[in-house]
Amino acid sequence: MSDVDDRGTSAGTSDLATQWLPYTWSAGLLLFAIAGFVALVASLQSAEEAQVHAHAEEEAARLAKVVSVFRTLYTSEVVDRVKGTDIEVRSDYRSVPHAIPLPATLSMRLGARLGAEGGGARTQLYSPFPFTGRDRIPLPDSFAAQAWAFLSEHPEGNFSRIEVLDHGETLRFAVADRMRRQCVGCHNTHPDSPKRDWVVGDVRGVLEVTVPLGSAQQRAGQALGWATGLLAGYVAIGIAGVATLVYVARRHQRQLLGHVTEVMRAHERQQKIARVLKTTNEELESVVYAASHDLRSPLVNVQGFAQELQLSLGELREAIAEATLDDPTRERTRHILDVEVPESLKFIQGSANSIERMLSALLRLSRLGRVMLRPSQLDMNKIVAQLHKDVSYRLGELDGTLEIGKLPSCWGDDDQIAQAFSNLIGDAIKYAHPKRAPEIVVTGDTQDDVVVYRVSDNGIGIAIEHQEKVFQLFHRLVPRGAALGEGLGLTTARRVVDRSSGTISIESSLGVGSTFIVTLPRRAPQDDDA
Repeated sequence: MSDVDDRGTSAGTSDLATQWLPYTWSAGLLLFAIAGFVALVASLQSAEEAQVHAHAEEEAARLAKVVSVFRTLYTSEVVDRVKGTDIEVRSDYRSVPHAIPLPATLSMRLGARLGAEGGGARTQLYSPFPFTGRDRIPLPDSFAAQAWAFLSEHPEGNFSRIEVLDHGETLRFAVADRMRRQCVGCHNTHPDSPKRDWVVGDVRGVLEVTVPLGSAQQRAGQALGWATGLLAGYVAIGIAGVATLVYVARRHQRQLLGHVTEVMRAHERQQKIARVLKTTNEELESVVYAASHDLRSPLVNVQGFAQELQLSLGELREAIAEATLDDPTRERTRHILDVEVPESLKFIQGSANSIERMLSALLRLSRLGRVMLRPSQLDMNKIVAQLHKDVSYRLGELDGTLEIGKLPSCWGDDDQIAQAFSNLIGDAIKYAHPKRAPEIVVTGDTQDDVVVYRVSDNGIGIAIEHQEKVFQLFHRLVPRGAALGEGLGLTTARRVVDRSSGTISIESSLGVGSTFIVTLPRRAPQDDDA
């Protein structure tokens, strides 16, 4: 009888060890997945391509704006001034005495000079309707032809593509060159014009900006500086052409001063965009996007093996029930199957689900920086009132209140600004003081060109040493499990506000409550539109 019992015990123990192999493998796979995630996060510097492309497109749009503003300014302040004088406006001005260049001719020379001077971003202007006498192909390549076809149908949009050119990978960015009011008369009457039925708003050609991507981020500020310097030089050429009109030159000088001021403001905006781009890189947008996809496969395996183990437990219980075991072995085996293994499986499933929620949250954060902003004048009273409805049930459970003052409007993207304020109000409820009902107050007032909003609460408060850390990825005020969430609410809020040309800060006292201060533009930027 003893021999039979020993054999039964040995067989049962061996089967149990075999059943534990998937569990051990799953635990190892989970640790491997976590280690892989840490390694991916550490490789941030190798995953910035998407951000460089976005920054290059912003740089191209700014340079296109500079050339367009210059062309409009040159037309209104130089070309229009010489009408009725002995000075001619011609494409072949260099071979004709007392002649100055056409606006399009000078714009093309500006584009050529940009490329020659900086070796970086440059512009060019082409059209299927060139003035006679120009030594350039109307649409020089397939990109130009496709850009013309697209912009003819969508004049308000832009057309871009990444190509490998002489300087390596390059962004080609094109916008429509539309007929201006000041130009219609000249183009319909000029002897070199190939078309004489233009009306205001017609798409006459394509303004293209090329930006080498290898150092687009470093040259963003330089390109605008080159454009500003060249703009001043070419305006000076135009002023020299009308030197006899002294009273016009004096008025032009005052207008040029205003334009230079606007260019300086544009440069300041460019510097702020560069700072936002650096913050975006620090928040791991690019690498998180890749990690959130690459880690889902091992997570699915972990979850699948956990489910397989759940099913195997039933089969193992039946096998143990039929096996001949002594009482201590049977009791120990049942404890393992009914307590230890289910507890371990619960830990595996909980950890896998936690990582999956974390990856989903990171994916949403990474996508936030890629979403095209559609700013407009926002009715903040309407937005916050809707947020009040969304949290009314949660407030009711806590006997809490949300008081909304009269909020001035601001300029921003509806969905993203609503997301930021939703996160702030949600955190005020989530971190309510355990001994008192939450009281939340949202107010706002205008200060010069910005609107200042305040979201105040009487919650647990934040110690001064944590007040900046709360905006970092995954930083939580309380241990995980004490409150819902993954520590990304304030990170997302700051990212949204930064992209909206605003700021967010905090004033808080531990145990008393917190006030989050959000500044946003009061109205749309006042850019000159040529």
